[in-house]
Amino acid sequence: APNLDNQHQGGEGTGRHFSDVPDLEAFLPIFTLDAGEQLRLLVDSGSGLHAAPRDLGAWVPLEASEPEPARTATGVLVPHYGKRELQVAFMDGSKGTIRFNAMGVHKTVLSVSELNQAGRTVSFLPERAFISKGDRELPLVRENGVFYLEAKLLGKPAADM
Repeated sequence: APNLDNQHQGGEGTGRHFSDVPDLEAFLPIFTLDAGEQLRLLVDSGSGLHAAPRDLGAWVPLEASEPEPARTATGVLVPHYGKRELQVAFMDGSKGTIRFNAMGVHKTVLSVSELNQAGRTVSFLPERAFISKGDRELPLVRENGVFYLEAKLLGKPAADM
């Protein structure tokens, strides 16, 4: 499984940015998470859009799309490859679809802004954190000062492509 630790916080003034983005695309690892494996989704209030490594869910074809102008906190342009809808199972047993921008990032990022636009509330309380819509709440895990939504990736394993 990929290492999703070692979180770095983004900076200010970039509008759209991601945490932990490399300066050069050549240094990106191949992201080979198979279906059924644990996925940690960084819930980021500083990100303007959902983003995932280009190879996450590679068995689902990329949809061509207009490039999303995204930059790191240091101003480096983040490569954009298209969009991909991925099926996930949450820890409460429910399932969902998340539409990610396939980009030159290390971590899978959920944008609080996009979650809000989709009618979801993201709460970061001292005693607990969660994403909610109506009566349903998905708990977030706090680790090293950042919050993750835990899920499992569903679909065809990369080995069966």
